[in-house]
Amino acid sequence: MISLRRDSLPSKLLRDLGRVLRGEPRMRTGAFVLLVGLATAFAMLVAPAATVEYDVGAVSERSVRAPRSVAFISESLTEAERERSAGAVSSVYTRESAVAVAETGKLAATITSITAARADETLSRDERIVRVLRFTETAIPEPIAIDIVDMPPGDWDATAREMERALQNIYAQSLREEQVQQAIDEMLKAWPASWTDQQRRVASALVPQHVNANEVPDPATTLAAQDAARSAVQPIQVRVIAGEIVVREGSVVTEQDVEKLQALNLADPSVDVALILGHVMWALLIAGVLALFIERFAEEAWADDRRLVLIGLSVLVLVAVGRAVAPGTLTLYFAPFAAVAMMLTVLVGGRTALATQIAGALHV
Repeated sequence: MISLRRDSLPSKLLRDLGRVLRGEPRMRTGAFVLLVGLATAFAMLVAPAATVEYDVGAVSERSVRAPRSVAFISESLTEAERERSAGAVSSVYTRESAVAVAETGKLAATITSITAARADETLSRDERIVRVLRFTETAIPEPIAIDIVDMPPGDWDATAREMERALQNIYAQSLREEQVQQAIDEMLKAWPASWTDQQRRVASALVPQHVNANEVPDPATTLAAQDAARSAVQPIQVRVIAGEIVVREGSVVTEQDVEKLQALNLADPSVDVALILGHVMWALLIAGVLALFIERFAEEAWADDRRLVLIGLSVLVLVAVGRAVAPGTLTLYFAPFAAVAMMLTVLVGGRTALATQIAGALHV
C-alpha cells in the first residue's frame, strides 16, 4: 500500500520564498532590511513602562525622574507671562472736550433762565418759584428754588459768576470717573468765605449736577497696548537636568509638569505620524547598513538563513531591552550588549558581532 504525502500550502510557499531569496541577492537584502528594520522600529515606538498618563490636576502615583537633560519652550509659562504683562498695562484714557462744552452750556442756560425768571415783574413770587422748578437743564428741588427766588440781586449775580467759574476750573483738568466725587468735594469747600448760607445751598445744589468725567477709557487703544505688551514677551525656555525629579509622588500635577514629561517623552504619547516615519526611516537605514556590511564582509553568515535570523533577533533584543530601560539612568546598563556580543562571536563571527553591537548601540 503506497501512501502519498503532500506538503501543506504554507510550507511549500515558505520553501519557494526561501529559494527565491537565496537566488536573488537584491531580494534577500531587501527582505532582511524590511523585516529587521520594521521589527526594530516597532520596538522603538512601543511606549516603555516608565511612561505615565498624568493630566493636569491629577495626583501622581509615583515619582518620575528625568532620564536626560532637555531644554524646551514652555508654552504655559510663556502664556502666563504674556497675560501678566498685558494685565500690567494701564488703561489708556482719551479726553472728551464735548463733555465740558455740554455741561458748562447746561449750567449757563440754567443761570440765564433763572435770571430771566427773577427779573420778570409780571410774575408773583410763587409763580417765579414754579417757573424755576420747571427748568429741565438742571434739577432744582423746591427749597433751593425758594432760595433762588428770595436771594437778593447782588447775591444772585455773585453766585452765578462763581458757579460758572468753578465749573470751568474743574473742566480745565482731566477728570476720570473715580475722581469726580473728589473734585466735587474740593469745590464745595472752596466757596467764598463771604457767602451766605443761602448762596452756599444754591451753588452746592446746582453745580455738582454738571460735573462729569471728561476723560474716559479708550478700549481700542488699550487693547493695542496690551497686544504690544504680549508680543514683547520672549518665549520662556525651561531646562530639565538629568536625574531631576519631574513629578513627586503624591503631588498634584501642574501644567508645567506635563510639559516636562512631554519634552522628555515620558508622557504617554499620542499618535505622531512624523515621529513614526522618522523611527521607521532610521531603523531601515541601520538595517540597510548592517545588511551591506554582512553581505560584503561576512559572506558565510549572509548565506546562512539561520545565522541571519539570529543576527536580526539579536538586534531586536538589544533595541527592545534598551527601549524598556531607556527612561532610567543606571538601568540602561542592564541591556545585554556583552551577552549578545559573545554569543554572536561564537556562533556567527567577530566582525558580524561587532557590526550588530554597533547597530544596537545606535538604536539605544
